Amino acid sequence: MTPAPSVTAADALDDGDWFDTNPTRRYRMRPAQGGAWIVRRRGRVMLRAYTATLPAKPPASERSIEQLWYATAWPCLTPQRRAELARASRPKQKGGKA
Repeated sequence: MTPAPSVTAADALDDGDWFDTNPTRRYRMRPAQGGAWIVRRRGRVMLRAYTATLPAKPPASERSIEQLWYATAWPCLTPQRRAELARASRPKQKGGKA
């Protein structure tokens, strides 16, 4: 298992700036030494999951990064359970749909 690199103060500031510039986004993927950080914004908190296993084509959509975050953060859960958690964590839209 590849150890996760440290998150520097500059990385943390960059994540905050990125989410400030992209206020509707809740997930971000950014390169790191030997892999990538998948960052989930939850309010003002940044939840980071590190992966050394990168997909052949980096995900670009919010939903695909969300799926990768859950797979990285909760590898022991079934894909179905991770999908349930992801759906439950999405903000409710008008009309009651997530």
